[in-house]
Amino acid sequence: MFLDPTKLRRITIEITANCNSFCPQCLRRVASDVPHLGLKEGDVNPAIKVGSAGNMPLETVKNIFTPIVMGGLKTLDFNGTFGDAINHPDLIEILHHIADVSDSQEAVRKANGRNRRTDLWVSTNGAIRDKQFWTDLGHLASERYNPNNSEMIFALDGTDDKTHQLYRRGCPYEKVLENARYFMEAGGKAIWQIIEFDHNKHQIEEAKELAEKLGFVRIDVRRSRFAERISNQLREKAIETGVMSVKEKETDFKHTGFSKVKKKDMSKGAEHDSTTDNYKEMEKKAKEIVVEQFDDNMEDYANNCNIWCQWGNEGKLQIEWDGRVHVCCHMTAYFGRPWRKDMANKDGTPNNPYHNHYVAKYDPHWNYTSHHKLEDILAHRFFQKDLQDSWNNRVDDPDKPRLDVCVDNCGSIATKLRDKKEDRISLDGGVTT
Repeated sequence: MFLDPTKLRRITIEITANCNSFCPQCLRRVASDVPHLGLKEGDVNPAIKVGSAGNMPLETVKNIFTPIVMGGLKTLDFNGTFGDAINHPDLIEILHHIADVSDSQEAVRKANGRNRRTDLWVSTNGAIRDKQFWTDLGHLASERYNPNNSEMIFALDGTDDKTHQLYRRGCPYEKVLENARYFMEAGGKAIWQIIEFDHNKHQIEEAKELAEKLGFVRIDVRRSRFAERISNQLREKAIETGVMSVKEKETDFKHTGFSKVKKKDMSKGAEHDSTTDNYKEMEKKAKEIVVEQFDDNMEDYANNCNIWCQWGNEGKLQIEWDGRVHVCCHMTAYFGRPWRKDMANKDGTPNNPYHNHYVAKYDPHWNYTSHHKLEDILAHRFFQKDLQDSWNNRVDDPDKPRLDVCVDNCGSIATKLRDKKEDRISLDGGVTT
């Protein structure tokens, strides 16, 4: 069974759309003015809700982490597109509930070859809450979840406050380190995660030394997804120009954050310029795939490249703050960008292949865990038949078209060239995962 609910490897879940940070490239905020929707640069994305309406209720959590699911789930991953889990007022209660269900399935977990307790991963900016919260969280992670593979992943994008907040805005550097210390003192394992930018790459070696000194068990140096972006740009340029040849096309991987978050210009020095030799080499290889295997025709590539669903085939799925279940995090793009003409109508309502050919044809709330148990959603025809059928169809198929996110993220370019270069440096002699 595709995405068998009794044998899931990982559930990545976003239990809130709320966040205390203002990261420039985050989809949570609008990157530039959108006059036809009345949106200004830095406004909250209209696709989400904030405040209490943006928090996942406990009843929805119960529909996700059922005994059937917890009998086989390996890893619980709190991470998402819009929010940070520590902003949810009931995070501790939610974690205890999930641990209770997992404990009740100890015999089943053993039969399924799982650890007695679930792995817990939480990715956070770590810049809010008090000592008691982080102490409780440290005890919970080390005592109620698998202590050997439960991690609090703190986003620390520099070794001083100025550099750190060029990207991770609204997150005082010393406050994050203080909270990490409380968590570690309570027995939790902390990871230092740094995204490599031009403005902070000179601090990475210093960050490695500092992470070890402060007691972090590992530092992860993250780099951008080159292969997926190259595939996306080559495909979109072909559509835009009507020229299917890729030989003369150039892609670029430059991002600039918006400048008016918090009503002041903080963008100086925050440009993310990753057009490196490595990127250009990958672009060259991507073009070779299209030229050699698809007669230099990007349309042929989009329609006929092999689709290998990385998330689904590895038993992983994504759940949004409102309880919607997706096969991967990339599916969020179809609803998370209401200002894009290829994703939505002028009024912001969805108008894209995923919505028109799949979602709109099913019953309302078919993939909402606010209305159904997770195991029932995964048995739905979309996951068990329609999505898989689409991978053998063309992008213009009138019934079940292959989706562009599948082409860009799981097509031949991405699967063959995906840059997995990410430094995961263990600082305690342990094995990285």
